[in-house]
Amino acid sequence: MVCFWLQWPYGDICGIGPVGKGQGTEFNLTFRKGSGKKSETLKFSTEHRMELLTEALRFRTDFSEGKITGRRYNCYKHHWSDARRSVNLEVTPGGIDQIDPQTNRVVCSYDYRSIEGFAELSDYQGGFCILHGGFSRLHLFASEHRDDIIRSAIEHAGNYIGISLRLRKETMTFEGFSTDRLGKYSSDDSITSLAEFVVQKISPRRHPEPVKRILALTETCLVERDPASYNIVTIKPFEEVFALICDVENPQIFTVEFIRGQIRKDALLASLLDGVRASGNRDVCVKMAPTQRGQRWGLLSMPVDEEVESLHLKFLAAPPNAVFRFNANISYSGVLHAVTQDGLFSENKEKLINNAILALLSQDTELPGLNTELESHFQAIRRLVASKAGFQAFTQLPKFREKLGVKTVKALKRNNNSVTHAAIDMLSPLHGHCEGSRPGDEGHHRGDSCSYTTLSHTTHTIYYLYHVYFCVCVCVQEGDKSIATKMQELALSEGALPRHLHTSMFTISTDQRMLTNRQLSRHLVGLWTAENPIAMNLLKRILPTGLLAYLDSTDPVPEKDTDRMHIRDNLKIATDQLGRVKVPEWQRMAGKAAKEVEKFAKEKADIVLMHWRDKMGIAQKEVRGPPRFSSGAGFQVDHARSNLIWNLKTREELREGLEGEMRAFSVDRELGSASVISWNHQEFEVRYDCLSDEIKIGDYYLRLLLEEDENDESSGIKRSYEFFNELYHRFLLTPKVSMKCLCLQALAIVYGKCCEEIGPFIDTKYIVGMLDRCTDRLERDRIILFLNKLILNKKNVKEVMDSNGVRIMVDLLTLAHLHTSRATVPLQSNVIEASPDMKRESEKEWYFGNADKERRGPFSFEEMQEFWSTGVLTAKTRCWAQGMDGWRPLQAIPQLKWCLLATGQAVMNETDLATLILNMLITMCSYYPSRDQDNAIIRPLPKIKRLISDNTCLPHIVQLLLTFDPILVEKVANMLYLVMQDNPNLQRLYLTGVFFFIMMYTGSNVLPVARFLKYTHLKQAFKSEESKGQDIVQRSVLGPVLPEAMVCYLENYEAERFSEIFLGEFDTPEAIWSSEMRRLMIEKIAAHLADFSPRLQSNTRALYQYCPIPVVSFPQLDNELFCNIYYLRHLCDATHFPNWPIRDPLLKDTLEAWKREVEKKPPSMSVDDAYEVLNLPKGQGQHDESKIRKAYFRLAQKYHPDKNPEGRDMFEKVNKAYEFLCTKSARIVDGPDPENIILILQAQSILFNRYKQELEPYKYAGYPMLIKTITMETGDDQLFSKSSPLLPAGVELAFHTVNCSALNAEELRREEGIEVLLEAFSRCVTVLTASSKPGDMSVQVCGHICKCYSVAAQFEECREKIIELPNIIRDLSALAVQCVSSFAVDFFLQTHLYHAGVLWHLLVYLFNYDFTLEESGASQDTNQQEVANSLARISLVALSRLGGYAQLQAPPNTGDGAGAPEANGVEAGPPENPTIRKSLAAMLTPYVAHKLGTGTPAEGENDKSFGAEFVFSDHSKELIVGEIFVRVYNEQPSYPLEFPKAFAASLLDYVGSQAQYLYTLLAMSQSNKVESQQHAERLRFAEMALEALRNVIKNNPGSETECIGHFKLLFSLLRVHGAGKVQQLALEVVNTVTSNQECVSNIAESLVLSNLLVLLHSLPSSRQLVLETLYALTSNTKIVKEAMAKGALIYLLDLFCNSTHPQVRSQTAELFSKMTSDKLVGPKVRLTLIRFLPGVFMDAMRDNAEAAVHIFEGTHENPELIWNDGSRETVSTTVREMMLEHFKQQKDNPDVNWRLPEEFTVAYGAGQGELEVGGVFLRIFIAQPGWVLRKPREFLVSLLETVTELLEKNNPNGEALETVTTAAVCLFSTQSQLADQVPPLGHLPRILAALNHRNNAIPKSAIRLLHVLSDNEALRVELVPYLLKLLEGVGLETLDNPSATKAQIVKALKSMSRSLQFGEQVNEILARSSVWSAFKDQKHDLFISESHTAGYLTGSGVAGYLTAGTGTTVLPNVPPPVDNDIGDLG
Repeated sequence: MVCFWLQWPYGDICGIGPVGKGQGTEFNLTFRKGSGKKSETLKFSTEHRMELLTEALRFRTDFSEGKITGRRYNCYKHHWSDARRSVNLEVTPGGIDQIDPQTNRVVCSYDYRSIEGFAELSDYQGGFCILHGGFSRLHLFASEHRDDIIRSAIEHAGNYIGISLRLRKETMTFEGFSTDRLGKYSSDDSITSLAEFVVQKISPRRHPEPVKRILALTETCLVERDPASYNIVTIKPFEEVFALICDVENPQIFTVEFIRGQIRKDALLASLLDGVRASGNRDVCVKMAPTQRGQRWGLLSMPVDEEVESLHLKFLAAPPNAVFRFNANISYSGVLHAVTQDGLFSENKEKLINNAILALLSQDTELPGLNTELESHFQAIRRLVASKAGFQAFTQLPKFREKLGVKTVKALKRNNNSVTHAAIDMLSPLHGHCEGSRPGDEGHHRGDSCSYTTLSHTTHTIYYLYHVYFCVCVCVQEGDKSIATKMQELALSEGALPRHLHTSMFTISTDQRMLTNRQLSRHLVGLWTAENPIAMNLLKRILPTGLLAYLDSTDPVPEKDTDRMHIRDNLKIATDQLGRVKVPEWQRMAGKAAKEVEKFAKEKADIVLMHWRDKMGIAQKEVRGPPRFSSGAGFQVDHARSNLIWNLKTREELREGLEGEMRAFSVDRELGSASVISWNHQEFEVRYDCLSDEIKIGDYYLRLLLEEDENDESSGIKRSYEFFNELYHRFLLTPKVSMKCLCLQALAIVYGKCCEEIGPFIDTKYIVGMLDRCTDRLERDRIILFLNKLILNKKNVKEVMDSNGVRIMVDLLTLAHLHTSRATVPLQSNVIEASPDMKRESEKEWYFGNADKERRGPFSFEEMQEFWSTGVLTAKTRCWAQGMDGWRPLQAIPQLKWCLLATGQAVMNETDLATLILNMLITMCSYYPSRDQDNAIIRPLPKIKRLISDNTCLPHIVQLLLTFDPILVEKVANMLYLVMQDNPNLQRLYLTGVFFFIMMYTGSNVLPVARFLKYTHLKQAFKSEESKGQDIVQRSVLGPVLPEAMVCYLENYEAERFSEIFLGEFDTPEAIWSSEMRRLMIEKIAAHLADFSPRLQSNTRALYQYCPIPVVSFPQLDNELFCNIYYLRHLCDATHFPNWPIRDPLLKDTLEAWKREVEKKPPSMSVDDAYEVLNLPKGQGQHDESKIRKAYFRLAQKYHPDKNPEGRDMFEKVNKAYEFLCTKSARIVDGPDPENIILILQAQSILFNRYKQELEPYKYAGYPMLIKTITMETGDDQLFSKSSPLLPAGVELAFHTVNCSALNAEELRREEGIEVLLEAFSRCVTVLTASSKPGDMSVQVCGHICKCYSVAAQFEECREKIIELPNIIRDLSALAVQCVSSFAVDFFLQTHLYHAGVLWHLLVYLFNYDFTLEESGASQDTNQQEVANSLARISLVALSRLGGYAQLQAPPNTGDGAGAPEANGVEAGPPENPTIRKSLAAMLTPYVAHKLGTGTPAEGENDKSFGAEFVFSDHSKELIVGEIFVRVYNEQPSYPLEFPKAFAASLLDYVGSQAQYLYTLLAMSQSNKVESQQHAERLRFAEMALEALRNVIKNNPGSETECIGHFKLLFSLLRVHGAGKVQQLALEVVNTVTSNQECVSNIAESLVLSNLLVLLHSLPSSRQLVLETLYALTSNTKIVKEAMAKGALIYLLDLFCNSTHPQVRSQTAELFSKMTSDKLVGPKVRLTLIRFLPGVFMDAMRDNAEAAVHIFEGTHENPELIWNDGSRETVSTTVREMMLEHFKQQKDNPDVNWRLPEEFTVAYGAGQGELEVGGVFLRIFIAQPGWVLRKPREFLVSLLETVTELLEKNNPNGEALETVTTAAVCLFSTQSQLADQVPPLGHLPRILAALNHRNNAIPKSAIRLLHVLSDNEALRVELVPYLLKLLEGVGLETLDNPSATKAQIVKALKSMSRSLQFGEQVNEILARSSVWSAFKDQKHDLFISESHTAGYLTGSGVAGYLTAGTGTTVLPNVPPPVDNDIGDLG
């Protein structure tokens, strides 16, 4: 471009254009040659073709030919204010121009090179977007010629610029445009301000006058906003900034140069530098001279190439403009090509750079006026030394440092801000932090982001802060401790600590520099707090202790935070690289130069640090050692632990606290800028209001401490001893029982965890005493739980014993009898425990003395309760019941005290309490064993066991067994077992009734019971030793209640085995026991105790009077004969117990038993005799059992040997009589019992069978007797009608004797036994039928005889005898299988059997075989099917033997010898039998089939669902979700759930399943349908589920995350307006989850806020909760944005204005405050609110919510607020109407948005007509100039603006001018320090210019202003000579009253001459004047009208709203109207 500008004027150029369409580098330039018409075309090539063509075509109107003008189109543009503006678009060769139709000027150009494409809008008529600017910024236009515009633009771009643009295929929507309007910077992060400045924007193309804008710096962009609407006007990425130009003339004006060539100006000096550099654009600097584009050899957006760099390095040696050229071409971050390359022609770069540096330093720096050049020198040096070679010059070039130092010092002395900045910035690479590339890092391109750049900060220029931080670090490392301490103090007094704490904790960003910023702040906080107790104490007041603990944590920091600060010593690096050569000289010189620089830098610190000093405080101190505040490790994580509650709400409160304090401090500094202000850090603390409900002691929250898992290792308690004492101290001090209980609970937890560290507790006795005295159930339980932990220490146990603790606890134990709702223990028939609905009147046990000392009673416990409720009984009434040692006051009787007198809700029910106490007693016993280590018994018995064994305790403990509670019974059994070890009182234990009570227990956990019984049952002294005898049953105390066998079992086996038997159903030779027998035993004992157990319900301390029990007779044992340790009947049952082990052969015992039985005599006592002994009347039939029992008890107590030693004989008589009557069975036998004889015979059979070998040598001597017995029985006519026939047993014994020995067989034959047996057999066979049962006598007899024959048939003589008797064969074939098998050894016997039809019987048995039984592995002894299987197997053997088939073995061990194939050596193999074989072959096919096809199993109905739908009746009424009973959970919300998250998820699913129903319900309730019972039930369930969800989230931190993804559901429930409770509970759930950030973010994404907002009106009872929820949610910008759109403001305004509940109103104000403080949406919220309320309210809300309500309700007239009843009424009414309108729409459609009309504002009435400037009413301000303004500086600026505008008008409003001027005068008079701020604002020249105005009023105003400002401005602007000139009359000719003006001038001059600072100089000027002498001595008062200004000192001196001087604040003295928002009360 430079070339053709030099050669061809534009007028000679014909055209310029690309070669070919599309991408390329070539273009043609056509120009005229000479003056002729010939033209020539040259072809050029460049990489920057499109940029060059675009720039060239801007001058197309000057070309000689083809002056191309494009076509214009009328369009509408969618303006940033969301309005449509009419514009013209012109499509030109270089781009599309936007033209203002009114002025016809080009407003802006959209160059094709910057256009990314076009997109059409589908829902916007004629709409299309231009995507422009490199980041897809959308510009929306609408035109009828849309297609033409786009087509034309695409063609032009191709033809003239050589680029191809496209129309996007996908169309957009208007909503899409609104969302993505700012392209890739549309996200909230990109447009959220980090800093904002109010500026005047100068852009003549768009606005003839400067416009007011907010210039906002975000993380990535420069954003320009409109102050009135806060809408974004423009946005520019920082990476596009090229340079910042500071105006030399006017320091307020600066210009931003962009790489795309646009230049923007703003009229306020604001430092953009840090923001731009921070975003990664390191090539930006601030300078005074604009960049001359002609000096740059290339594009601004690309770095120049190596050759250009080298040339400019050489140029530096040749001034004058070389430096400017060099700076224009070389990147500010340093020379890019700074290393010599390898190559033949490569230049020595190091040498070039060194020469350039020398050239710059040699130039004279004293040239006057060339600040711009001096600035450019420093910037050039900065570019050079940022390279490695340039940096090394620092150590290598001689004199370099001295020259540089001198030059810098001289520059600093110039006092020019720009030069100073350039010098300091030049030093930054030489400092510790290199801000461009590191030395040696080459080749970075412009705009690349780099992680170690400087950083941006919210309110001040971190660019400087960085270097100061570095300086401080270096300084501190080398300085002494006092400097460090001073710096730490400064950090506090300057308020820097909270600011950096805020940054270090609340900076959340992905932006590298924001993170670097955060890291810097963390380092600073670390430096300021390390080893600084004051700062640490401050931190303790700001942060919870639990969070501060993370500072000391040794755990690694979770965040992977890289070091972004790269603090390093470049000087050291350079020196090290020099090498290995020692150059101490250089180092010394380097140090000297650096010190010099530092010295001058300190002098200029005020200027350098101008931007941040006010708010930051001077630098910081790194204490040796690393800073601890490295990262917010625990900060961003939510915690809910006993020592730390930390969540979104607390973080927000911390943020608000810090921000509020910083804001207040900056306001105070602003107001007190005349003085030095120090921050009051001693008193600052952050109060966490959201934790105000939590009770905190020491560092721990009680609620969470109590909820923590006691076994959780991680929750160790720090300083446990101190904390325990703090808790105990609080416990002693608090009068509230609830608080005492919380403390006790916490004490228990702490002692439980830390008993070792805490040691013995000295006040154990006091705690036991409290337990005795307390009358609150909750307190009682908490004390017991605490004592339970205290006994972990043995010393405390002693204290408990010494203070009577054991008796007190036993007293409480007895309350367990009153627990009625415990689970019942299952037993088939429960005789003891009646069902709850069978409540009976309890026993009358109680007596009391009334006021007249009369004894009244007895009364039942229920009656006593009634007396208490009616006031008959009082705490001091004396009462008595059995078991008490005397009359006692009611309050001293545990049962009455806890049931009548006590208050409070118990933690444990009575059973749990008793369980705990028993556990405690067991623990206490375990400390004191009964034996020492050598197993010697310890005497005396340990005290604890003595106390428990005492008569005052033991009976009550024993009687707990009568509660039948499984746990209690087990605990009591365990404790008694423990206490009774080697206890001397053991023998008398039975007197407590323990054995009766324990045997009545119905539960299954009997092992501890068995263990106790085994130890004690034989050790009781219940009978005299001689009467006990040797029998175990006689000696056992359990003999009367248990069967003999069970007593033997208990003694002979382990407790475990006994328990198994006791619980089971056993019917064996050694034990017969069943649940029915147990039930009977319990019934008998219960009957025996009948009068006692009910009494315990009435009087829990009643004492049992022991009385022996008669022997319990069990019907199951009626036919049993117990011999040795066996029941003979079972022993004889070979089917069930074939091989029962017998310990000793029983023969001797059975023979003795037979003898006893034969000699048995009838009973000696008759029933009448027994009645006589018991004193019962005879002859009245049988007496009732209860009558007999009462008579027995009476006599037993009278004659009991313990009470009456003489009555022993009578006692035994009474016992005998009672026992006779109780055990008298229906079967009374006078003499021998045939049943027993049968058993004896059978037992002998078994013995002969089992002990064959032992008995074989002996001949059985009983045959004659036996055969006689058989013959007698056979001949007995009554044989088949006898109840106990002896025949079966006799014949069986005959068989067994024969089977035992061959001798006996022969003996039997000789005794004609075979014939006798045949007679018996024949007699019995005749009665057999098909229906005969196996148990029939005839069947048994025949069976035994058959077996006898089957054995006998094995002997030759016997066989012959049998063949002689064919009847045997006939009878046998019908039934005896085994016999058949044996007979089959002979062909004739086979044939006999065949003819007798034996096959039919045998075959049938085969089909009853069940093969699955073998596979099941089940016990086969007692199984009916097994008998059938066995029979089938034997039948198979029999058939095979009958047919003579292959040998089949008979089943083994049939027990009768039948299967023995040989006897006496005779071969028993069966002969073959063809006839039988033929029959079997024929039958075993068709007949088998027929047989199988008949017997069908019986069919029955089956349950179709197989039990899946079975439900317990009680459960059907409950809501069960996730296996948890919801109702019960809601009653015990702190119950520790195993899987809380799973439960929460299940609840959400359940609520989701009910949601549709609830909406239906809503519809029904709106159409007024009546709800049925079922609806009520479902609604109740939904409510319960929501309540449970709330509870589970509240009590299980972390489970709230389950709600993520369900918020649409939860918020939709807020719309169920028919069901208030559902809404309330859903709201509580939402409120509870707001402490979790993820949940809040998910709510923001769900877009459901409107449902919550509607509740503010529709659910008045929950307003406070809704507000609290909204307050928590508005931490999220997205939610604030949604709230704004959905009308939150109108609802909240309605509450603020119209609610009658003060709390609701102040909450609303707090919420407004929080919303307005949101960085992105807050300003819009504020602007909206200002349209309803004066701005004062917003500030009031921010500072004090209650004050805001106060102001609203009052009447005010002060400079900042005029407010009265009328204005309040107007606002309130307007707001209410708007809210109701919006509510109506939103209720029907939640998606409806709320928008205010464009020009809407509420006309308050108050303040109208008043002149208001900058929010101040001038009339009132003039009257009260001492009023302390909230924002004095803003008022000052607005006031000066207004004044200058009025002064510049030709005919201003005179009254307004007077008022404004007077106000300004008042302002400067009362706040003189503000006058110092006037000069930089630039208004003075305009005020001075007004003195020349022709309108008299205007100079007058100007003079008044100048008068008041003259103290410090007059001399500089030569005001004094000017005023003297006016006194001469020059310039006053046109005035009406020049004298008055002159008088004012004289007054002004006189006041100037009195100035302390400048008075002398003024007087000198006046002395030289000839005019002054004429005026100086005159008085001019008559010419001046004095306007009084009231009360300068009437302000309170503090910025406030109600701090008026004479302003009125009238508070209402009548209450506000009561509206119908009854809910507001809640």
